[in-house]
Amino acid sequence: MKVNENEWNIGGDEVEVNTSIRFRGDGYFFLHDIQKESGAAFSSLVDHYLKNNTNIQKLTVCVVPEFLKKKDPNCYRLNVKELRLEGPDVYQSILPIIKHNKLEKINFTIRANNLHLLEEPFVKSSESIMLRFPLWDPIPLNNLLLNLKHKNIQIIYFRLPIDEVEKLAVNWKETRRPLGDSFSLGVEEYTYVLDVFDRLQERLGATPSRIEKLGSKYLSHCVTIPICEESELVVFGGPKSLKWPPFEWTLRMEVMPRGSTIAK
Repeated sequence: MKVNENEWNIGGDEVEVNTSIRFRGDGYFFLHDIQKESGAAFSSLVDHYLKNNTNIQKLTVCVVPEFLKKKDPNCYRLNVKELRLEGPDVYQSILPIIKHNKLEKINFTIRANNLHLLEEPFVKSSESIMLRFPLWDPIPLNNLLLNLKHKNIQIIYFRLPIDEVEKLAVNWKETRRPLGDSFSLGVEEYTYVLDVFDRLQERLGATPSRIEKLGSKYLSHCVTIPICEESELVVFGGPKSLKWPPFEWTLRMEVMPRGSTIAK
């Protein structure tokens, strides 16, 4: 179980009734063995740290233990801002005890066996979504990216074809996505960002520009596609805030107010 930046790993021997608890926090690691069955140890941990109405910035769920499945949603609910799911079916067990109106971001690895999650109301209604595609043999995209209506979309996809970025830019322009909507893609090298610039200039008539609020910094360089009198689509790149090899950079696309960029 991982809550914000604190992580607990509990593994036990049912016969010997020994449980090993590993705790990893900000610059701190703790390992301890106790004379208690692992399910009971996990239950004690949750009862102590995750009381009813606890506010959680980010909850990572791999497995939902039986005692948690039996919690009464009328008496026990958690206020979770970001939910990261690490299994295809765990959402069915954890959702009843999470307040959906507090959920702002959904984060999961997308595969064929959980593609249906994209149609779930709790996913559709979240403001932000992060989809992680397996490095090898990811599911076919088809129109998946075009159908995402979230305000903030984050994608991890190894060597996403530039054709998909072009299709998305065309779609966002034609559908007049609202101001503030953004898309980000983890990429290996900044050269990918430059290749996207070239493609959008060649195919869509994008204008080489710089983002005014970033001044003359190198990372202010971008390309701009007008949407309407009030907005423009700005495509730019920069270092990834949290590097996850091989993804060192981020390609970003954002709908900004008209005039946010200056043509070079």
